Amino acid sequence: MSAELGGRVIPGRFSLEAVGALEAAAGAVGLGLLVVASRLPFRTRYLANWDAAQFALGIRHFDLAHHQPHPPGYLGYIAAGRLLLRVFGDPNSALVALSIGGEALGVAVGFLFARALFGRFAGWVSGLALAAAPLYWYYGEVANTYALEPLLAMLVAWPCWRLWTGEARFAYPAAVALGLGGALRPSTMVLLTPLFLLSLRRSAAQPLVLRSLGIYAAAVAVWALPLLVLAGGPIRFLQVSLQLGDSVTGGTAFWNDARNPLTVTGPAVLTGLGWELGLFSVLAAFGLLAAPRLLRREVLPPAWTLFCWAWAAPALLTFLFVHIGQLVYVQAFAPALFLSLGPAVRATAEAVGRAHLAPGLVLAAAATSVLIFLLPPRYSLADQLRLHDLRVEGMLALAATTDPDHTVLIGDAYGVGSYRTAAYYLPAYHRAGLGRDSEGRVREIFGDAYDPAGSRRSVPLAFGAGTTTYVYLDRELLPLLADSYRLTRVTLPDGSAVYVWRGHPPEVIANRVWIDRHPQPGAGASAY
Repeated sequence: MSAELGGRVIPGRFSLEAVGALEAAAGAVGLGLLVVASRLPFRTRYLANWDAAQFALGIRHFDLAHHQPHPPGYLGYIAAGRLLLRVFGDPNSALVALSIGGEALGVAVGFLFARALFGRFAGWVSGLALAAAPLYWYYGEVANTYALEPLLAMLVAWPCWRLWTGEARFAYPAAVALGLGGALRPSTMVLLTPLFLLSLRRSAAQPLVLRSLGIYAAAVAVWALPLLVLAGGPIRFLQVSLQLGDSVTGGTAFWNDARNPLTVTGPAVLTGLGWELGLFSVLAAFGLLAAPRLLRREVLPPAWTLFCWAWAAPALLTFLFVHIGQLVYVQAFAPALFLSLGPAVRATAEAVGRAHLAPGLVLAAAATSVLIFLLPPRYSLADQLRLHDLRVEGMLALAATTDPDHTVLIGDAYGVGSYRTAAYYLPAYHRAGLGRDSEGRVREIFGDAYDPAGSRRSVPLAFGAGTTTYVYLDRELLPLLADSYRLTRVTLPDGSAVYVWRGHPPEVIANRVWIDRHPQPGAGASAY
């Protein structure tokens, strides 16, 4: 076989298709290396939040009932963490390495997917936009599963797209990717299952549909059956999962407040997309909504537009009407937008009569995303990672000056993370999660052992007779304390503080915590 290049005939097994394949592979590898190089300087040294601590505790000892990790279990993620533990030495480093590797692969797959869809330019737009995406970048630095979600979503969506367009042989890889992806992020599997089923229905004959569904079920069984055994059986698994579901949807589900889609979840979705896309959100909105009217033509093929809606709809409906716990949830469907950026940017440049500016628009938007991640000092996503590490380091240093046998670490029971972080890094200490229970009483929600039903099983504050030191880990606790001015404020290296009391135990009087067991009339809390 020979090919003509530049007027010369080149003999041998050489073709322009081979050149294109090599160029695509080089681009994917280059973008992957760019991701690794950009993530390494900012990677966290300590567990970044409540969920990260639960993953680390799950690597140490899997216990779904006590949220090690939280339902629905993430068995494949925990298994991967245990394997990498042998290389990296501690769970945080192992899981951060998994996040960085997952993002490098995700950007590479996004580049190749977009290139296959819309050409070379689109591949580079999607790859650079995803590599620089501020929210994606942030979660690539921490021990959490969100860094893997775009990769998992695209590994399912790509064969589903081929199936959607009539290539029935891609039903099997779609089934495998979807089923096994659930081992890492079960929610992603659930949200993408409708896309898989619609793709099957459009393009596959009944025998192939049945075989594909069988492969899907087998792939799920590979991790779901061991998970059910470890959870204590299907009934126990369902109990702990429903318990968590009930607690997390209380403040977001539309059936609890019909205004939530407008006041809570809707703004969260838009904010998440803004943090994810940065300036690319403006290019996407103009290029996909305004440019078609100005150019009087379609920017995206109708089949791809319909496919993207089928991809996004289950996640969008869930996040708008049921629950969106964190802004990063939008990554379940955001890749559909990233993959569509190439045509959107071209259309934007053409609509304003400056087609040659398309590459410059891409570079400007990517640079803006980098700046969003890096700036301003102390408030940027990058600095939040650094400051959190300093805070945990300071907390551990302070704890080292106290006697575990006579010290209680008191953390906010809801959402801040110090309580679970202490459970991992300071297991020798007694711990208490303080907060208001389901009846509004100030109580000990959690003790040394984390009980997911703590707000319903809360108990009055009670400490051992030998306890002499009480360390309040979180500023969020101060409003619960009637005489917080009695605490000693200890400033940590990040500028935040913990609060220490040495003496008799605190008491709850009139539904507020008093540091002094004999409070003076009219005494109140002070602000720090």
